[in-house]
Amino acid sequence: MSDRSPEIDCNCDRRAAAGRDERGDYERCIDCGRKYLVTNDDLVFVEE
Repeated sequence: MSDRSPEIDCNCDRRAAAGRDERGDYERCIDCGRKYLVTNDDLVFVEE
């Protein structure tokens, strides 16, 4: 199957595009789109 399911099984192992918003630096997984704030070299998942 070439179509990707909306529920992608992803571990978000820092495969991310970096950016910055009002909350600070973040990384976004390029596979599933989850957004993580970068805090003290740790990634914290953020609900959008």
